[in-house]
Amino acid sequence: MSEKCKGLHEMLEKLLLIRYPFELELLPLNGIYFFYEKGESTPHTGKQRIVRIGTHGKSRSLKQRLRDHYNGNREGSIFRKHLGTALLKRAGVSEIWIREWRKRRKKSPHWKEFEDVEKMVDKILRSNFSFRVICVDDPSERKM
Repeated sequence: MSEKCKGLHEMLEKLLLIRYPFELELLPLNGIYFFYEKGESTPHTGKQRIVRIGTHGKSRSLKQRLRDHYNGNREGSIFRKHLGTALLKRAGVSEIWIREWRKRRKKSPHWKEFEDVEKMVDKILRSNFSFRVICVDDPSERKM
């Protein structure tokens, strides 16, 4: 398996590494994205490790999905929700508040109180994460 992982990393390293801010117009309409985080490296190549792989559904484009991650809120991006949860846990916030954070924003009576967490998620995503994309137009191929 490690040879396959190494091959995937080597293939992706040939693609453009995109950082925030980026031009949505330059991205393909459909595809798969591979997120990298500063400080994370893979033993296969010693270069950046893939920390998240994602795609999009039929009703949204790849561009919209990436915009949701970088400029959205936790309702539009489970990735943002996970990052915010990690930040809250690191800060020692109670499980009650973490459960509130995980709820749908409009259903939480405290959603306004989480705006600072959303801003921290923005800052971390924009400064620490980059990505590469592969254009894949066929929805069934994106889900493989």
